Amino acid sequence: GVETLKGSLERTLGHGGPLLYASSRGNNVSVQLTPSELSTAGSAVFRSQSNWVYMNVIVRDQMEQNIPDLRRERFNVFDNGIPVNLGHFESTTEPFHLLLLFDVSGSIKRNAALIREASRQFVRRAQKGGEFAVATFSSSSRVVQPFTSDLDRVDKALASLAPSGGTALYDAVRTSLMDYMKEAPGRKALVVFTDGVDNSLWGGEFGSTHSFSDLLNAVRDTDCLIYPIFVQP
Repeated sequence: GVETLKGSLERTLGHGGPLLYASSRGNNVSVQLTPSELSTAGSAVFRSQSNWVYMNVIVRDQMEQNIPDLRRERFNVFDNGIPVNLGHFESTTEPFHLLLLFDVSGSIKRNAALIREASRQFVRRAQKGGEFAVATFSSSSRVVQPFTSDLDRVDKALASLAPSGGTALYDAVRTSLMDYMKEAPGRKALVVFTDGVDNSLWGGEFGSTHSFSDLLNAVRDTDCLIYPIFVQP
């Protein structure tokens, strides 16, 4: 069958299907394979309120095995039954850039070792050919390790995490999207590890200087997929 997802970390890391972009005047966009593929997979419908829709597509055969290396011409996209052109198509064979953004505020200290080990396992299981970067934030953010395919360097960056300070979550995510990942080509995703809310919500002096609305505007202007992971305090 054909699965369409708003954001698939599986696809970003190379274990899913392609990413399709199409414009829509309504909110009902469907994806279909061309007739030559319909013997082993079906169609699906993806709904969104946006005028510009991106769809992560995973195609599986009758044995529930992924069908890889499908080309752009294999897909038909419809907006309320009317064919539309694909604005962009990315396959999972294209390189990806993944930024790991870690909350290193004082409250994360008890879970720091768990986060480091989980991140190492996560990176090791990712598809080869991609690049990783590591950034941290508390009251401010910084890049600990720029994008690299050298996993040993990523391991060293993870080992250097040292919790302290407040939580300026909005600023950190916004800066990651607008600065740290701005020049990253191809497929990209931001994974955020945090154990709490922005200190600005409590009126604390160590919170973000940007509002949640500012962050939403930055999110709307990027094609980077964002995956927040909440770590229970």
